[in-house]
Amino acid sequence: MIKLNGHIVTPTIFPDGTSQVWKLPLDKVCNPAAKIEWDFENEAEIFHILQLADLCNACTAGIDKVILSMTTMPYARQDKNITNNSTFALKTFLSILTSFQRFKRIEIVDIHNASSIERYGDFIVNKIPDERIKEVIDEVKPDLIVFPDAGASMRGYNTQGLTSFNLEKKRNQSTGEIEGLKTALPLNLTGLKLLILDDICDGGKTFIEAAKLLYNMGASEVHLYTSHGLYTKGTQVLKEAGIKRIFNYKGEV
Repeated sequence: MIKLNGHIVTPTIFPDGTSQVWKLPLDKVCNPAAKIEWDFENEAEIFHILQLADLCNACTAGIDKVILSMTTMPYARQDKNITNNSTFALKTFLSILTSFQRFKRIEIVDIHNASSIERYGDFIVNKIPDERIKEVIDEVKPDLIVFPDAGASMRGYNTQGLTSFNLEKKRNQSTGEIEGLKTALPLNLTGLKLLILDDICDGGKTFIEAAKLLYNMGASEVHLYTSHGLYTKGTQVLKEAGIKRIFNYKGEV
């Protein structure tokens, strides 16, 4: 979904398959402080975003470039080197966004891999605070914060001063599949309420395994917050694993 200053943008799709972003409210388009909010759903939106930025910049005679705001960066996990055997789409995507200098800046709630994204050439992506986490912590009132891996713990989440610890993924070295999680710490979690924090929930395998481990260690409740929820296998599989409440940047699911 794409929004321009709160207005949902619906491109026209012509019979030949091409698209046009147009006929939008002028008070939204001709705004020197235009802000595009993008919640990625499909790759066609990339071209719609660029059209929209061009329209806004033309309408304001380039007085001020547009701000692009996203919850999470599309392709963020595809950050490998460019080879025929690796997922490198992030580099291609960033080159598209930055080459034509359409945007004043890009704001992202969760960058995923800061070293791959924060600076690309001379273009800087700005990480903005995830204030939703504070609301979830105030509501759930967890005793401890759990990060499913070291990468999650380094993303700078504001955990409101709560104690946290990391889990470690156990992978099958021949397939790369996650077979479970473990912790190097001999923790006693008996009766404790836990909140797992991470950026993306895709199929949920990591969080299902995390919940299994945490309950085996004595936890009384396990909750989950990810800034971006894809839930490609649904949320029921997470709830069946014992995850009591599931939150993302938009709310509870």
